[in-house]
Amino acid sequence: MPGQPTHELLDRAVSDRPVIIHNTSEHALWINATALAFAGITDQPVADPDEERNVVRDASGHPSGLLLESAMELVNRAVFAALTQDQKLALLRDASRYLNRFGITSVVNATGSLPEIELYAALRDRGELTVRTRTALGAVAFRHSLATVLITEEQVDPKTAQGILRHANSDVTMQIYTHAQDEAKRKALEKFEARLVQ
Repeated sequence: MPGQPTHELLDRAVSDRPVIIHNTSEHALWINATALAFAGITDQPVADPDEERNVVRDASGHPSGLLLESAMELVNRAVFAALTQDQKLALLRDASRYLNRFGITSVVNATGSLPEIELYAALRDRGELTVRTRTALGAVAFRHSLATVLITEEQVDPKTAQGILRHANSDVTMQIYTHAQDEAKRKALEKFEARLVQ
């Protein structure tokens, strides 16, 4: 899709180590070529169809460096697997202490997982957890991964999607899931062109 960031731009700045940039919405990652390789993302489709659907690729099938929604898990899993338990705990401890410097004593993790909760528990058991945590699991994560499917494949109208996702209004839904709208338009155009050929 024109106008979207690609790994080539990041590669010019940093090519010798993985670079992973989170979109402020936390619905997309922008990564360089080294990070693509680190996460095992190649020209071949990834095994999980839902994750593959959200790997943005160019017209030749090469990954662009933009990962949406469920495809972000490819990077998350690679990072999680690359770190030892002690490294994960040290990162979490240091991040908690950094927040404390600003008077922050409570955090919300909107995309948590059981392994993350286990890390918080381990840090708590060591007496080193200095923030209270609230972690969203299951239903929230499911709704977000479901949104793209609803809009692109089921062609659910924005108002219905907004109700399912519990957004304040359908404008919010459409701003977050712009990529899904583009995909839905592409599929609708393909269907229309197929009918013209018949």
